[in-house]
Amino acid sequence: MIAGKKGYFLLDAVLATLILSILLTVVLSSLMVSLKALRKVNFDLIALYKGENVLIKKIILQDDFENSGYIDEEQEISYLLKTESLEEEMNRITVVVKKSDKIQARLSTYVLR
Repeated sequence: MIAGKKGYFLLDAVLATLILSILLTVVLSSLMVSLKALRKVNFDLIALYKGENVLIKKIILQDDFENSGYIDEEQEISYLLKTESLEEEMNRITVVVKKSDKIQARLSTYVLR
């Protein structure tokens, strides 16, 4: 470098670019992990909501439900409804919400006859 001239070398610019690219890679990868986890939590909440709807319709509205069926055919969300007699005056109703044979939510409640 000639004396009296001030400025950056090419090496300084390359190092700054390298450091920024490493930082950007770390930030973007953590963002992708967070979005994936958010998508899973969102779908689990949808499964719980749909399972609660099945329970409400079965218990409060006294609808005759099949023991299994589809809640949402587009997303292939199905449910499995189990009713067990525990005592003379009590039943346990369980709703299992599945997507592609993977359990997403399980809700259970006790009901007096």
